[in-house]
This record gives sequence, C-alpha cells and structure tokens, in this order.
Amino acid sequence: MEHPELYENSPKLYQGEILLLEKNNTTFCIYGKSYNGIVYLSTLRIVFVSPEYSFDIPLANISEELFNQPIFTPNNLSGNVKMIHDEKISTKWKIQFYDSVNTFLNMFTISLSKMREFLTHF
Repeated sequence: MEHPELYENSPKLYQGEILLLEKNNTTFCIYGKSYNGIVYLSTLRIVFVSPEYSFDIPLANISEELFNQPIFTPNNLSGNVKMIHDEKISTKWKIQFYDSVNTFLNMFTISLSKMREFLTHF
C-alpha cells in the first residue's frame, strides 16, 4: 500500500482498473505526518502521490469513512484501511481538500458503494 507503482508521477493502473479523476491541492495525513500532493480515484482505489511520499488505499479495504466539513479547517475525508500484508492491522488516514470537493466526494461514494456491492457476492 505504501509506495504504489507509478508511471510518470501518476499511478500505474491494474488490468481492468479505470482512472476516474485526479484532485490537486490536497494534503494526505497518515502515521502522524502530512504530505501535499495529488489524489487519484480509480474504480479500485485511492492513490495519493507527492514528491516525498505515495500511498495506495484499496476501496475494498476502507472502513469507517467520514466526510467532515469543519468551520476553521479544510473539508476532509477520513477513514481506516486494512493493510494488505496483514488485514489485522488497520491504519487511519485523512485527505484534506483546499477547494471544491463535490465531484470527488460523489465519485468516491459511488465507487465505494459499487465495490461493497461487488464484495457481497463473494
């Protein structure tokens, strides 16, 4: 999940994966650190990319997602992700948005719902 494979500073897509959108002007917070960069949303995952750090959040492993609209700080999306190498470990993450978030939030909600619907068949 950390350091996903990139191609020219954007995520290298898996077979059958479709990139839905990219969102600039974001901050990704994880492990008590914050990084400014770009968030990519695909049909399978959220990928954060910055010059210093990159992280991959599979939609299938997200839980406790919450969209927050605080008064004095940026709107943000937070949640937990189960780590692929050990699903007993869950990591808290947050993405802060410094401009309009409506399109990202709508696409994220639809993609997450479709993933959860798909997973109910297994």
